[in-house]
Amino acid sequence: MPGVLVTAAVVALVLHAVTGLPVNEAFLVGAIVSATDPVAVVSTMRRLDAPRRLVTLVDAESLFNDGTAALAFVIAVAAIGSRPPTLGDSVLQFAAALLASVAIGAVSGFLISRALKTTSDHLIELTLTVLAAYGTYLVADLGHASGIIASVVAGIVVGSYGRREGISPRAQDAIDVVWEFLAFVLTGAAFLLIGIAIPLPTLGAAAVSIFWGVVAVLLGRAIVIYGLLGGAARLERRFGLDPLLRWRGCTS
Repeated sequence: MPGVLVTAAVVALVLHAVTGLPVNEAFLVGAIVSATDPVAVVSTMRRLDAPRRLVTLVDAESLFNDGTAALAFVIAVAAIGSRPPTLGDSVLQFAAALLASVAIGAVSGFLISRALKTTSDHLIELTLTVLAAYGTYLVADLGHASGIIASVVAGIVVGSYGRREGISPRAQDAIDVVWEFLAFVLTGAAFLLIGIAIPLPTLGAAAVSIFWGVVAVLLGRAIVIYGLLGGAARLERRFGLDPLLRWRGCTS
């Protein structure tokens, strides 16, 4: 999640310096483009028969990034208003929304997991997972939190605690197949709608700004990968800490 904020800030600074776009609007653009998209990566990993746990970690990390970017987007929109918040207010707003999202997701996931223990009907269990996803999103959205982060947390709780405690084997197979299909359809629909909404003349008119936006995103990614992640790896080696992810432990 810190990488999303770093990338958004880098994009804002570059666009402001090169194109003259106001900082608030530049950060809004940064929030839009800062989230990572793992579709190609996950697809390649599955074709290479990568460990299932590793694929799940990459997918979940991307969803958390989406939620972080959505929160940053909301704050950026508020900053463009007639009475924009101060930086301190924005940081507090972001932290409060993040904590609220995690709490809502954890509580929702726990309640759904308990409900799953009361039935062995795979259709009802599948329906409860849909309720966990979209119901949690709606509750978090009504509370001005991040529905994406709340849904991800609820899914993690249901997928770990709920799967271990209450989901029948038949329902596990059904849930995996149905949600994989839904993810495929919704991802394809999202890319299709983006392509329909942005005509070629608009892309041509904004070609220079798009170029600098791409440069800024690549610069932000380089800072995150070689700065944040590389620095964390060096600290792990220097202090003899256990790595955050044991590659040999990522068994299917």
